[in-house]
Amino acid sequence: MITTTDIAPFAGTVGGGFFLGIIAGWAIKKVMRLAAIIIGLFIAD
Repeated sequence: MITTTDIAPFAGTVGGGFFLGIIAGWAIKKVMRLAAIIIGLFIAD
């Protein structure tokens, strides 16, 4: 039988990875948007 103490470390690892992935994706999105704006300004100039 699986108990809560057996699942807790695994759940923490999965949850931590999930939130780290969300934060990383958000940061990459912001960087790509900034890069697109800078490239667009150079092209429009």
